[in-house]
Amino acid sequence: MSACEFVFEAIGTRWKISIDQELSPTGRTALLDTILARIERFDRSFSRFRDDSDVTRWSRASGTYPLPEDAAPLFALYRALYDATGGAVTPLIGQTLVDAGYDARYSLKPKERISSPLAWDDAIEVGHESLVVKRPSLLDFGAAG
Repeated sequence: MSACEFVFEAIGTRWKISIDQELSPTGRTALLDTILARIERFDRSFSRFRDDSDVTRWSRASGTYPLPEDAAPLFALYRALYDATGGAVTPLIGQTLVDAGYDARYSLKPKERISSPLAWDDAIEVGHESLVVKRPSLLDFGAAG
């Protein structure tokens, strides 16, 4: 049994974090606040379900956008998966998921026409600190776990 445990819902899943160390009530609160703030930053950057997220902004217009501090490793993982699977695993799947009914309202009602993801090099170019959106596309990072 752990000395400290947090259980909560966030970013579409149930979290259970167990720590084998005693924490004071103040320490527990501070740690949970830090965890929740980190999840909020991730969600604000990478959620396609939020109107105020970076992902949503990137989907609206071509241009060069600054990347969040933790985006480079995430994009590198997706690029490796994209290359290894011949494009079958792609962050460019977001609009396809929306069209299939996995939208912000969880309608689960597919549209008559379900779009195909754009090719990576046609849609985006990822630098270490910036993202060039050549053709706006809704990204989805759910496959990263």
